[in-house]
Amino acid sequence: MIRRTVLVTGGGRGLGRAISTAFGARGDRVAIFYRTDEAAALAAGQEIEETGGEAAVFRADVRDPKAVEAGMVDVVSRFGPLDVCVANAGITRDALLVQTTEETWDEVVGTNLTGVFNVLRDAGRMMAETGSVFVIGSIVGLFGRRGQCAYSASKAALVALVQTAAREWAVRGIRVNLVLPGYLPGTGVPADLMPAARAEVEASHLLPVFSSPEAVASFIVDLSRSCPGVTGQIFNLDSRIRGVW
Repeated sequence: MIRRTVLVTGGGRGLGRAISTAFGARGDRVAIFYRTDEAAALAAGQEIEETGGEAAVFRADVRDPKAVEAGMVDVVSRFGPLDVCVANAGITRDALLVQTTEETWDEVVGTNLTGVFNVLRDAGRMMAETGSVFVIGSIVGLFGRRGQCAYSASKAALVALVQTAAREWAVRGIRVNLVLPGYLPGTGVPADLMPAARAEVEASHLLPVFSSPEAVASFIVDLSRSCPGVTGQIFNLDSRIRGVW
């Protein structure tokens, strides 16, 4: 199987690590962008190397366009043009709308929206023909959620960003899709929910089966290698049909 060049932002922890290592297990060359947790990123890189892939780790805050550009240049210089880019890095700072400060708004939107814009802009410039881009969104971007105004708004804007990129890059055969991972117990936002909120989220599923980082990663890896005519789509990877969190 052809060894491809893959970039995963926020690729050292949680869902990002599952995605990074899943590509590595297929023998791909995986570049991991991290912001603060170097140890986790290096551990993910070591796992990739141990399972037959190649790994490189770069410190790059996606909010900083110069850092993103420099990181992309380093990745391409080391591994060649990007074949796959996964814009995974994201944060949440939960608060009711009237209690959300400008600093909180700027931090969340700066990471989840502007950060994705920075990554996509440079990926689009450095990506090989027929490449594949995945942006990690959230179902709250479709319906909103109480206490997550900044997070919900930042994820909602990704729908338009992804579909605009899909329209612009189709002529080059580059696919751009939005993945909504769903409720991932024990990782990220769901782990921080109060018990009552977790129960509400779990009850909103039509099926008593929840997603996992490994399942999401498998979906992304498989789609990156198949369905060459699929772009500009929103993939919700759980059984909710209306947003609760």
